[in-house]
Amino acid sequence: ELKCGVVMCREDVTQHVEQDCVEKEIECPFVKYKCVGLMKRKNLRNHLEEKRIEHLELKVDTMQECMLEESAKQKEKISELNTTIETMSRKMKSLEKEVEILTELSKA
Repeated sequence: ELKCGVVMCREDVTQHVEQDCVEKEIECPFVKYKCVGLMKRKNLRNHLEEKRIEHLELKVDTMQECMLEESAKQKEKISELNTTIETMSRKMKSLEKEVEILTELSKA
């Protein structure tokens, strides 16, 4: 018999503990949004109900952080592209001058 009161074959214990046991300590599914909740599986539903607003706030905060990071990456890429455009523009002007010179030389 396990701490949860379930009686089963020894070979089924590991699967039960990992997937079903109500006494197993588990993390909150919102851990990826920085919830630090750790509770027994049997208390998960209560945790999710009690922390519903906090979980939404954590999720919004995480989304805002992601958006800021993405915005910073886009700004950096825009800056790189602007630098490339400026470099290509200078090269094009230089080539245009060379064409003018060669055109004048070929007329002479």
